[in-house]
Amino acid sequence: MKFQVNQKVIALTNPFDHTSQQRVKGNIHTITKLSWCHNCGANVINIDNQPSNFETVECDCGGIQSTGGSAWTLASHFAPITEESMQSLAEAEEYELAAVIRDNLNLQNH
Repeated sequence: MKFQVNQKVIALTNPFDHTSQQRVKGNIHTITKLSWCHNCGANVINIDNQPSNFETVECDCGGIQSTGGSAWTLASHFAPITEESMQSLAEAEEYELAAVIRDNLNLQNH
């Protein structure tokens, strides 16, 4: 899935712990920065310009790199606000998340 800066996304998960970028499953966020793991190429995003309290971040693959002062989360923890995402979430029986996307799409179309 390709993400862009300023794109609206829905959080699919809550953070794992206090070191994770803060988000609430089902809330809409704005992508402010994009990056990729230097080791495996995994896409990571910064939402709402959240700063990091740490100097480095570790990817699931074990790769470690500088945070550059920003908090990062794997892009797979988010879905774009699109019809396709809404349908995928409904098929996965994530009806509440699908409804949030539907409502946001309706607001964009009015």
